[in-house]
Amino acid sequence: MESSTYDAAVIGAGIAGLTVTWRMLRAGMKVICLEADSEAGGCVRTDRMHGYVCERGAQNVLEEPHGPVSRLAQDLGITGEMQPAQQEGNFIASTGRLFAMPSQLHRLLSVKGSLRAGRGLVARAEPQQGEQPVAEWMRRRFGDEFARRVADPMVSGVYAGDPERLSLDATFPAVRDLERAHSRLLLGAFRIKPAKRLVYTFRNGMGTLAESLARSIGPTLRTGVRVAGISAGANGSYRIDGCGGIAAKTVILATPATIAAEMLRGLDPALAQLLGSIRSAPVVSASLAFSVADLTGPAPKGYGLVRPYCEGSRLLGCLFSSSAFKEFSPPGTVLIRIIAGGARDPEAVRLSDEALADLAIHELGLTLRIKADAKPVFFRAVRHSPGLPQYELAHLGRVQEIEQAAAHLPGIHFTGNSYRGLSVSKVVEQAENLSNRMLRVRAAA
Repeated sequence: MESSTYDAAVIGAGIAGLTVTWRMLRAGMKVICLEADSEAGGCVRTDRMHGYVCERGAQNVLEEPHGPVSRLAQDLGITGEMQPAQQEGNFIASTGRLFAMPSQLHRLLSVKGSLRAGRGLVARAEPQQGEQPVAEWMRRRFGDEFARRVADPMVSGVYAGDPERLSLDATFPAVRDLERAHSRLLLGAFRIKPAKRLVYTFRNGMGTLAESLARSIGPTLRTGVRVAGISAGANGSYRIDGCGGIAAKTVILATPATIAAEMLRGLDPALAQLLGSIRSAPVVSASLAFSVADLTGPAPKGYGLVRPYCEGSRLLGCLFSSSAFKEFSPPGTVLIRIIAGGARDPEAVRLSDEALADLAIHELGLTLRIKADAKPVFFRAVRHSPGLPQYELAHLGRVQEIEQAAAHLPGIHFTGNSYRGLSVSKVVEQAENLSNRMLRVRAAA
């Protein structure tokens, strides 16, 4: 690569890095975006094979109308590609049956457990001081049975983490805010009346969003480029080591925090140590298709299911891909997607493809009416490492420390799902806010 100095260098071309690059380019900044992989998009990528649409990461967007992703899609001119879910409905699978949430909660729990959970909604309870694990808060408000059989699978299905270690403030800040404002949760929920949220993807999958950004960015994006580190350059700039003389006044690290830590180790060891303290958990995603002839009942309807960890489940969840979104599999087939691994079962990412298929049939066969001797007509697995960041106790404090430490390195910024939200909508919002802050600083200079 030629020696050149840029206004900004973005390292990492996941959805966060692509978003901030695109917005700075539109403002007329000289930017370069560097990605170690051969393709951009990070986890927001879609494999389209033999008529199947297989997501590597997020299956869809969940946000309020005119939310961050919707606004980005409008700016990119791809709102016509947005596709709402054709069937919704989340389930908890237990003892071979599906229980719709929240309408069939009373059937999943014992009478005693249902009464205890209901009391948690209407009874007055003063919020405890200090940070709490999600599981502890759920037990205090709704009882042990609800915490184990409902909250645990739903929380671990989203965060791939251990609810005994995940921070309520970091993972569900709206819930903690609701309790602080209203000691009776049900009354508070009625008063607040949260806005309806939309569930949608894009025609041909979530990868459409990343691909549209990459096309718009054009040659500014360079893939297959591995950054060795970041060091101090001349005149207050930073040198991107291992990339042939690239320097930039501003560096945005849009990689997982652990990778950002390695890049900054030589420049600021203390900051690198803080970044490295944000743990991640590896996960494996496997898309499997079965012929409808291999099902003894109708194809699953709705969005997907989770299974209680307390029942010995090894799956974090299962998504009904061809049910939730139309044309995600060929006629006569049913496409599902299992997620395994996470903080409590990191070794699951080492399972072979055959073992993953067997796991899916073993855990879901009875529930989804899959014949015991059925074989997938299609299989595609993707293993993610370092995987999903774990928002454990003190996470928000760590993020604040990172931001304070980075303030001593003018021009160094961080964005991505390691910090203040895992969802695509939250990640796009963070990238949008960061680019707006930098553009305001540039305009004032």
